[in-house]
Amino acid sequence: MKNESSITIDVVVVEPHHHALEHIHSFVRRKARKSRCKTMSSWTMIHFDSHPDLACPNHDIPARLCFTPRMTTKRRSSTPQDALGAEVDTDRQREMKIDQGTRIHDANSSTESDHIEEKNLYELLDTSMSGIAEWIIPLVFAAGLCHVHWIKNDWCDQFHNGIYCIHIGAWIPPTAAATTTATTDDTSQHDDDINNDDLRIPIINSYLDLPENASVKTSFCHQYYIDDNCVVPHDELNLKQQFQLHVSTALKAENCLNHRKHNVKSSKIQRKVISVEEEGEKESGWILDICLDYFICSNPFRADIEKIDNNIANNLNQVVIQLSFKKMIQEKEDELNIEEACMYQSISNKFMKLVRIYFRNFLTALIDHLESSTSSACAHSDIMDDVESNELYCLYETPLIGEKIWDDLTVSLHQWSIGKSQNEIQSLCDIILEALPNLTLPHSVHINNTSNDDDDNINLSSEVIAKVQTFGKELKLFIKDISDHEITCTSATRMHLKNKPDLITIARSSDDGFTPVTIVEKLQKAVLEEIHNVFCDFSCHKEAFYNNKMQALNITSYSSDDDIRSPVRENCTINIVLDYGEYEGASLD
Repeated sequence: MKNESSITIDVVVVEPHHHALEHIHSFVRRKARKSRCKTMSSWTMIHFDSHPDLACPNHDIPARLCFTPRMTTKRRSSTPQDALGAEVDTDRQREMKIDQGTRIHDANSSTESDHIEEKNLYELLDTSMSGIAEWIIPLVFAAGLCHVHWIKNDWCDQFHNGIYCIHIGAWIPPTAAATTTATTDDTSQHDDDINNDDLRIPIINSYLDLPENASVKTSFCHQYYIDDNCVVPHDELNLKQQFQLHVSTALKAENCLNHRKHNVKSSKIQRKVISVEEEGEKESGWILDICLDYFICSNPFRADIEKIDNNIANNLNQVVIQLSFKKMIQEKEDELNIEEACMYQSISNKFMKLVRIYFRNFLTALIDHLESSTSSACAHSDIMDDVESNELYCLYETPLIGEKIWDDLTVSLHQWSIGKSQNEIQSLCDIILEALPNLTLPHSVHINNTSNDDDDNINLSSEVIAKVQTFGKELKLFIKDISDHEITCTSATRMHLKNKPDLITIARSSDDGFTPVTIVEKLQKAVLEEIHNVFCDFSCHKEAFYNNKMQALNITSYSSDDDIRSPVRENCTINIVLDYGEYEGASLD
């Protein structure tokens, strides 16, 4: 048996975070083959990130693809409708439209701007606007991930510190379920002739039974999922899986242990932390996942608007944070039930529908003002009728407060638009509609590292350096402690975490703007050196280690410094795999 210290640890570096999923799938398959199991069961992810990345895959991603990620599915690819003209449907309506479109659409109805494409799970995540946040849940649903420990920053408030038991599963729209079970050979049969007993949810025994438009949902009533319109009744979930989420601002061994002693947030459903097949002592594998935006994080959605006009950005922020229903969700977070969650999802859809009406009408009214050379600002009567305005204002603490918030935004938009072209105004409206659901994402206070515009001379700020060093120290203490502790899975089963992770994944997240592009290279270098310092038991100089690894990968920008003489030992146990830029497509195999 190999000494654990001599086992090589693969460190995979990707650009967008969801690209880590394919490498983890590859590792899980290899691990399962070695153990002669279908999948690696009951494993843990230690997740350093400014974002939890626990969103359910969007409704365009079939749930069955979580089990067969390389299998393709047919999706309509069409020229996107103008964001200002598109209305927000409920999730059930969208699912019904997709199902109907899939069934009635054939080759004869295709056009150059509306055709069918085949994409697998990884490709669908690539094209999803929120794909970078949707990659962990497929691992829970179909790859044995049962425990996620999210290490967050003080400025991250998506989940409060604590322990949560979350159930997920495949959700089938009622119309799709009825269609699946009520299909007959008589295609002329009218809906009235279908017996009500036949309009039932199909029996789902495996992912092979899932219809094409079954999507992944959760029964966990929390704002994170309500905002995404992903909460459904628990009994509507098929092939249910559960995982335990531990949220903290520091990595400590005791935070991964003895979870049943805590008040797990799952009062109305069973609280068993991890399902196991047999009793006894087990050793649990774990994967260390790091996003570089953990150390310094920008909100690119807000930043894009701030670059255009800071007043508009501030007013838009008020539009979102002052919504009464969002405040109510936050106040009742630990007491929300499914009826309330569904109600808030409906209100959220209504809000976005009214917002789109506002910007569509604002654009039209503003163009009319420009064409008539009128210098006065657009009035609300020019933008929304009284009924729509009242519906929008009533979403705030009082209608007067709502009116004031939208008046301020209207004034700032009109002031900015003076002298702008129609295309510029249209572009701003599209940017705002895309950014609005994401304006409150974490935004670190240490974004500006230096005023020097020369990227090569930009150094990491002292705050970022200190955070990287703290990250390394916490990992060292964690590794030292876990060998003396156990995770309680059931009353009869114990699981020990290994002393070292099975795999380490790192996401740069610079292309999408969450990690400042000016420092991503040096930040990556610092983090990799800390990882080597923690997990390699041989005396490699950390600077020499990194330079040697980069040279081996033909990355000449990291040549060894003259004052570094220590050679990297051939038995160094850290293996770096780069899968981004010109190296994209590299794999562990």
